[in-house]
Amino acid sequence: MLRLLLLPFLLILFSSCNDASKEDDPLFYQISEADSTRCMGEILSGILEDTLQIHQIMGCIPDPNRTYNGPLHVSQFNINSRAGIKIDHKIGSDMIAELTYEFFMHNRNLTWNETERYFMDKNYYGFNFPFYNQYSPNEILKRIKDAQRQFDELKKVNGIDASFIEQEASKVAEWKVLKRAMELLNTPTVPRISLEAHVRFGLLESVKKSKYALKQIAFAFYQMRNYECLKYFNETYLSLYERAQRKKRKIDLDKLDVLELIHPSAIVADYYQAKRLLQIASPPILPLE
Repeated sequence: MLRLLLLPFLLILFSSCNDASKEDDPLFYQISEADSTRCMGEILSGILEDTLQIHQIMGCIPDPNRTYNGPLHVSQFNINSRAGIKIDHKIGSDMIAELTYEFFMHNRNLTWNETERYFMDKNYYGFNFPFYNQYSPNEILKRIKDAQRQFDELKKVNGIDASFIEQEASKVAEWKVLKRAMELLNTPTVPRISLEAHVRFGLLESVKKSKYALKQIAFAFYQMRNYECLKYFNETYLSLYERAQRKKRKIDLDKLDVLELIHPSAIVADYYQAKRLLQIASPPILPLE
């Protein structure tokens, strides 16, 4: 079922968009195959370049030494020296994009009441998948006010590290994007995935398949944003991205910001080198007494 869901999206890589519902938009035009390929390349590269930006700012990368009461919200990928892929400790799967998509989207359409009920229920099948917050207009306004107050207070502190001020400024900006999302999505609540949710990817720098795997993970993030784009804006993420780059309309750029905030890039890439062969070493010289 999941493969069937992803197949139509895969065709976007090498096909043009001809959504008839956009023909009444004078800014819409059919994207050529060359533009589709170029835009897709830019989108995937951007996802990989932006990875963990929000997580670094919010300080939400799980600490391996910390005890968690709830799910850890991490999907583990590894590639060994023989280019074998291991996903969540299971060896032999090449369904990288599909499994990444399923991991992040499994709980996407739970209601707020269902999320409250299942979040701490270890018997729930989706317990180890990330959950979504559903922010109301009042909650968003309160968060903006609180973040702005914290930002103003930090600016008054003498000698404070500028990075702390930048972090608070970014929080204010993010909540304002969610406020804009409320207007654009025309929904009673705005969904946002748990900030702790991420993919941790261990790979050998020398293995060519590592680049392929990273691109597949990035493509899964494109699929998530594409799902939201079709749901809320009735067009593909690819066509929205292309038009935003071409026309620079504020409304299109705002939509891209909203989709990125719902599904931020969240990939931790742990690069490592292959272990060196053991070498015979001389015995240590003991100090004279």
